Amino acid sequence: MGTTRLQGIGIVPTIPNRRLKVGDILVYNYGSKATITKIIKETKSGRLIAITDDNGEKFEVKKMNRGSSVVIDKNNRFKKA
Repeated sequence: MGTTRLQGIGIVPTIPNRRLKVGDILVYNYGSKATITKIIKETKSGRLIAITDDNGEKFEVKKMNRGSSVVIDKNNRFKKA
């Protein structure tokens, strides 16, 4: 597990994207969030996922490279700035 700095939040722990599962909540800068609704496809270079953002908009595909790390929200600890 590594760390990254999210704008409006600060230094936070990350996990490798290969550990993501349906239902995980991704956190972005300023506390924006998106829930993983489906893992569409996994390839050697990454994975394609479907997400719903915190405004309720659904996105069919988000490509994530295999080596990237992401921030997930466990126990609702991140608030929107």
